[in-house]
Amino acid sequence: MLWQYAGSVVAYAAPATVDTSTSSQATADSSQRKVFFDSLNEIHWAFYYNGSAVEYSYSADGESWTSAGTLAYDTSHFSAIYKTIGGTSYVFVVAEANTYDVVLRRGTLGASNINFEGEITVFDGTADDNKYIKPTVAISANNQLWV
Repeated sequence: MLWQYAGSVVAYAAPATVDTSTSSQATADSSQRKVFFDSLNEIHWAFYYNGSAVEYSYSADGESWTSAGTLAYDTSHFSAIYKTIGGTSYVFVVAEANTYDVVLRRGTLGASNINFEGEITVFDGTADDNKYIKPTVAISANNQLWV
C-alpha cells in the first residue's frame, strides 16, 4: 500500500521474511541497508550473507521473496548499492574476496535476475600489514564509484 502526502510517497507493508541464514552476521558490518527497489524494473532486491556466500533475492511486492543467486564470497563484510544509469539498472557490490583483497562486481538488473560481470580487484593486499577489510561502496551524482 502506498500513501501520497504533499508530494512525498510513504510505503507501508506487512512484515516479510526474505530468507533464513545460518550466520548471525547475515546483514552485519555494513554502512547501509542491503535492500533496494529497482524503479526501472519495479522489483525489490535484498542482499545478505547466508553463512557461506553472499545471496540475493527479489520480490515484486516486498512480501513474497525468491532466491535469485549467490556470489561466492564467504563473508558478511560486503556492501551493495543500486543506481539506474542511462536507462539501465545496475547494482554494484564490493566484498572481501579472501584474506587480504577487496573486489568489485557490477550487475545489470532484470525482472528476476542479475547478470554480474567478472570481478575487479579494487584493493590488492598481500599480508596482514596491508590487508583490506569491511568495504563500502557509494556512487556520486555524476556516477563515480567510491570504495
